[in-house]
Amino acid sequence: QSEGDVEGEEARAAAPPIIRETLDFPYLAGLDFVSALREAGWQAVDAAYADPPQSTEQILHPEKYLSRDEPTLVSVPPLTDTLGSGWHLVEAETLGEFQTGLYLETHLDKGTASLAREGWDGDQYAVYASDDDEVLVFDTVWDSPQDREEFVIAYGLYAESKYGIPTTRTGDNEVWWETPEQTAVLAWDDTKVWIVLGPDTETVDKVLVVVRLDKA
Repeated sequence: QSEGDVEGEEARAAAPPIIRETLDFPYLAGLDFVSALREAGWQAVDAAYADPPQSTEQILHPEKYLSRDEPTLVSVPPLTDTLGSGWHLVEAETLGEFQTGLYLETHLDKGTASLAREGWDGDQYAVYASDDDEVLVFDTVWDSPQDREEFVIAYGLYAESKYGIPTTRTGDNEVWWETPEQTAVLAWDDTKVWIVLGPDTETVDKVLVVVRLDKA
């Protein structure tokens, strides 16, 4: 074994679980995906090269790939004007079902996180920054109200573990956690769920209004 291989293994072992599992995903879940397609013959595997899966959901659930259950496109509305001078967009990307589960696993057991991620139908997260302050919006869509409810319950457990406090207030289909370091709100409607994190309640409240109205 070369020195480079040893250093690579050591770096991988020292990486956070979300990094390690993301690196392993193409090999482990990819093997299961190909094995499932192989049941229909190698021609099905060959066809997947020309028409690859559109989401980690389709890899985790090959039947959704075969039935062409495509993810719903989700887009967080622009928030620069809402947040005001000094704020800028840092990143806007999709997590997908797999990484949504890994996100929950940072404060939940794997079984609870896996159950909560199932029923994922689409998402986008957006991060905005101003000096040392950040705002994160996670906009998600679920297959059914039941799937949405499972995620809402799981995220509530996640947030209570993360912040070490119960909810500080509730509103119309929304719950809040307010600490000196960060304010978080979880809001939902039918099959949609929004999570907004920010430096204070005022900032989070005005962002939540915009993202909920955008999908009304």
